[in-house]
Amino acid sequence: MSLSSWGNYPKIKSKIFKFDKCSTLLNILNEHNDLIVYGNGRSYGDSALSRNIVKSKYHNYFLNFEESTGLLHVQAGVMLSDILDIFIPKGWFLAITPGTKLITVGGAVASDVHGKNHHLNGCFSECVKAFKLMLSNGEIIKCSRQENSELFKATCGGMGLTGIVIDVEIFLKRIESTNISQVTIKTANLKETFEVFEEYANKEYLVAWIDCLAKDKKLGKCLITAGSFSNDGDLDYQAEKRKKYLLIFLHLY
Repeated sequence: MSLSSWGNYPKIKSKIFKFDKCSTLLNILNEHNDLIVYGNGRSYGDSALSRNIVKSKYHNYFLNFEESTGLLHVQAGVMLSDILDIFIPKGWFLAITPGTKLITVGGAVASDVHGKNHHLNGCFSECVKAFKLMLSNGEIIKCSRQENSELFKATCGGMGLTGIVIDVEIFLKRIESTNISQVTIKTANLKETFEVFEEYANKEYLVAWIDCLAKDKKLGKCLITAGSFSNDGDLDYQAEKRKKYLLIFLHLY
């Protein structure tokens, strides 16, 4: 079948393999040595495309949660949206928050995604304690900053080239509300933009939408949104239902 990533280009004819346990994955590896893992298809370009694709989103069990530390242990196919649906009402949130929740944890590790709080907390790997990785020979090893540290660093942002992420331990952060107190500032040029960045640098989340067509004195003008979680105790959360027309738009994009 033809497969593509989020941008819908390029499309590659691929053979798709699904796995829900490591023994199945090992059999796939024994039969094919030219494959790559595909999470939920939200990467840009061809970063997760090959003639042979292993879909990880079916390997999606929650394994353990330590409420005292916020350490969550999940299989690599768990979606960030699933984590949010379960843990926001309990007062927990992703420590590193990318621009979409529709990606797998394994994909977040492989891409070492950045988020809206990147200026304070860095990329996704900063909240990763450890993960298990299946190497090309089928061996499964544990990687952390203390154990197999070089492979840990190479896998975070390694785009799936070091092996297949099996499960991941990540730290969540405590929140007291689902609401974020935010402000949006309109800037006239690049100088004002950097001044606002400095002024709101201590906010948890900081996002800029820059007008890339602006020129001359208006170069760098943008809308900047800065915010931090409220402490009003409101943890009522319901996952948004995706609109049908939005699904059609994404399909056609």
